[in-house]
Amino acid sequence: MTSAPHTEHGIESLCAAGTELYERALVEGHISARDATEAPCLVDLGLLHPTLDDLGRLEPVAPAIALNRLLRATRADAVIAHRPRPHRQARRHPGQREPGPARLPHRTLGDP
Repeated sequence: MTSAPHTEHGIESLCAAGTELYERALVEGHISARDATEAPCLVDLGLLHPTLDDLGRLEPVAPAIALNRLLRATRADAVIAHRPRPHRQARRHPGQREPGPARLPHRTLGDP
């Protein structure tokens, strides 16, 4: 039996398979890497990581760390959503150059 392909998502909208596997990993203390293929997002998002002594065994990060990552992602999305959008530039005439960076007047050491 083959499962549907996993769709991309962020940590703020964890898929059902990922939620179930993460909960199971918390209860049992680990899951096999083979089981994690159902929800590769858990490794991609850093919610599961291989143990040092057995790379085929994945341990969950602590819920406090997962919550911190969730809040950080949510805050980043909120900042992006509320960031002012740049105003559209006025149309330039043919041959008109785009303005360059502002330049400060050149000073020498003897200038006041």
